[in-house]
Amino acid sequence: MSNATFPLTKNLVIPATGNPSKGYLLFPAGEFALSYDVRPQSRKNKLEIILTVEEISTGETAWILGIYEITEIGFPKVINQSEYDKYTQDVASLTASMIPLVQQRATLLSTLAEYPENQSQIDSLTTTIEDYQTQINNLAEVVLQVEYVNKYSDIIQYFNGDGTLTPEGIEWAKQVIFLGEPLSNYID
Repeated sequence: MSNATFPLTKNLVIPATGNPSKGYLLFPAGEFALSYDVRPQSRKNKLEIILTVEEISTGETAWILGIYEITEIGFPKVINQSEYDKYTQDVASLTASMIPLVQQRATLLSTLAEYPENQSQIDSLTTTIEDYQTQINNLAEVVLQVEYVNKYSDIIQYFNGDGTLTPEGIEWAKQVIFLGEPLSNYID
């Protein structure tokens, strides 16, 4: 097992539990550091990385952020998120515009026997609803595309035999996404 620490350059705020409404923990920059322990299992082509927050003055672990098992499978990374988000937003917008028309049409249909003069309005709504449905159907469906990154064979080169990061490994680690942003936003 090996260990290295990187002082925080930015305050770290994380949920205190799995439920954010239960509160948050604040680890101020300058007082805490990110630390990792590595447990290599080279015969199994596996690394276990334990990411923690450490108090700088005492060297004590304050919080375990995560335990990651690095294998040859790697970790899924969505590579077309923005295209997928636009597609789902377009579908949602068209559907939201269509729903009130469907409801209005259903109401008019339920009273058609009493008010046959509503037939032309029903026909108009039907045409408009069909137009919206055609627009939705004509959107090019976007399926999330996933690639697997940080496979054991890809990252083992970034660790020395004792589990410490090489200089290239430090640069690689800074690009790993942590809380939605590169780790380099938290450490130097």
